[in-house]
Amino acid sequence: MPSSSRLRASIMSRDERRLSILCEETLGAGGRCPCCFVRMRNQHRAPAGKPMPWDLRTIGHDVALSHGGDGRVFVYICNRCNTDQGSLSFAVWARKLILAGDKRGEAVANLADFVKRNTEDWDW
Repeated sequence: MPSSSRLRASIMSRDERRLSILCEETLGAGGRCPCCFVRMRNQHRAPAGKPMPWDLRTIGHDVALSHGGDGRVFVYICNRCNTDQGSLSFAVWARKLILAGDKRGEAVANLADFVKRNTEDWDW
């Protein structure tokens, strides 16, 4: 039986694969979070009865699905950054981080710009 990541990759569109691969190659090189640069673990869930580890690789959406975001626009970010982002878009979250003096602000602004540049020519 294929792993869930292989199954997900097999049903991803060409553009989705391109975005996630470009993001990992450009911003999260070496399996690092493109927001905070922590090395992400590639496990599917926390052990029973344990909280999710902060360095777990998760799917971060530019616009939260609960706010009408498109599930096809995602990048891999660590659980901590995904939790901190909440329902904010990458651009809004970047501004919030910069105003708060968080060192992730510039990286998240780069991520927001990266996602915008690489999805504007998609055939929706």
